[in-house]
Amino acid sequence: MDNNQLDAVFVDTYGAVNVMWVSHYGKWQGPVAMTEPGYAVPGTPVALQHQVDNNQLDAVFVDTYGAVNVMWVS
Repeated sequence: MDNNQLDAVFVDTYGAVNVMWVSHYGKWQGPVAMTEPGYAVPGTPVALQHQVDNNQLDAVFVDTYGAVNVMWVS
């Protein structure tokens, strides 16, 4: 995990979970859809948290069925 990267995860107007990122002082990249449209209700909040060792970033959100989902990158 690059400690010089900032990630933004959000649910777009189509209900797809997306990620955008910027490294160092560069330009923002994305958005890139991580799910298909309709996966979550548009505008659903997404919580981000690093694991204890800071080598994994978790994204937690509720899908359209009311189930809690966790996505992560290491």
